[in-house]
Amino acid sequence: MSTDDTGTHIAHTAVVAAAACAAALMSAGPASAERKTVVYDWVFSHCRAADDCDMVQVPFEVETGTQTVLLSNVPNNPGNKCARAVAEFFLGGQRLLSRYVGPGWEQPPFTMNAAPGKHALGVRILNQSDCPSGDAGDYTARLTIWEDVQAAPPPAQQAPAPKQGPLVTASPGLSGVTFHVTDRSGVASQCTYSSEGFTQSFGLPANGTFDLFVPAVRLFKTRTGTITCDNGTSTNTSVFY
Repeated sequence: MSTDDTGTHIAHTAVVAAAACAAALMSAGPASAERKTVVYDWVFSHCRAADDCDMVQVPFEVETGTQTVLLSNVPNNPGNKCARAVAEFFLGGQRLLSRYVGPGWEQPPFTMNAAPGKHALGVRILNQSDCPSGDAGDYTARLTIWEDVQAAPPPAQQAPAPKQGPLVTASPGLSGVTFHVTDRSGVASQCTYSSEGFTQSFGLPANGTFDLFVPAVRLFKTRTGTITCDNGTSTNTSVFY
C-alpha cells in the first residue's frame, strides 16, 4: 500500500523527525506568535479486521488558517494488537491524505488548512501490520493538532497623568501672610513665589511641605500671586489682607 508523497519504505530518519516535531510542541514559537495546542488526545478506532475500521471524528476549533497534525503510535500503545497502521484523514468530507503510523515507519506531522472556526477531523485506519499475535484489533494512537497564534499586542501604555501644582493655604498674620505649601507632584523642586513685585525662592521636598512667610502691610484687599516650580507645575494664590 502507498501513501501520498512517500515510498513503500520510510527511512528511520522520519521517526527521528517525528519525535523532534512532537518535542517542538513544548518549545516556544516565534517571538511574534505563540504555539497553541488545539487537540492532544487519544483516537480510539474500533476495528473488526486489520482493514475494517470505523472512522473517528475528532472535533476541534482553530483561530488561524494553518494547523499542524500528528497521529503517533511511538512507542506502541500496549493495548494495540498491531504496532503499525496506515491512517487516512478527512476534513469537511474531503480526503486530505494518508500517513504511516507506528514504530519504525511513522511519518512526521503534516500541515492542514482548516479555516478559523469549528471543525471535525476524520481519522480512519486503512490497514494494520506488525501484529505479533497475527490478529488485528482495535487501534489507538495519539492525535495532536496545533497552530501558531499571533500573540496579542501589549496594552498601550497610557500617558502619565500631568503633575499637579502644589497645594497652597494662606494664614494671615500681624505682619504678613504665611503660605503653607504642600507638594503634589512627587518630585522635589525649587519654587518661586511672586506677587506685586515681590519674589522669594524656596525648596519644596517631594510630597513634603514648606511654610513660606511673606511680609506685607495690611491693605484690606485681595492679594494675588503665583508659585512656580521647576518641575513644570505652578499654583495661583489669593488672600485677603
